[in-house]
Amino acid sequence: MNPMLMNLFSSRLGPIRQMMQTVKAAQNPALALQQMAGNNPQVQQALQLVQQSGGNAQAAFEKLARENGMDPQQILAMLNNGIYR
Repeated sequence: MNPMLMNLFSSRLGPIRQMMQTVKAAQNPALALQQMAGNNPQVQQALQLVQQSGGNAQAAFEKLARENGMDPQQILAMLNNGIYR
């Protein structure tokens, strides 16, 4: 993966983790995500990408990664191996 893209990815991981913890902790995760989308255009864009992928978040992630020159499997491997924890 391009080192510049790796730096960009790692710098955005913290806020993504925080958002996911908020959604997981919510009593109604779907509602919490919709509320975040109302306050954050980036979350709204992500939800739109998932909707365009037929509701398949994994397909949306893989498509976006490839469009940005990243290997989605490499990103997942880094996360699973704790490189960006």
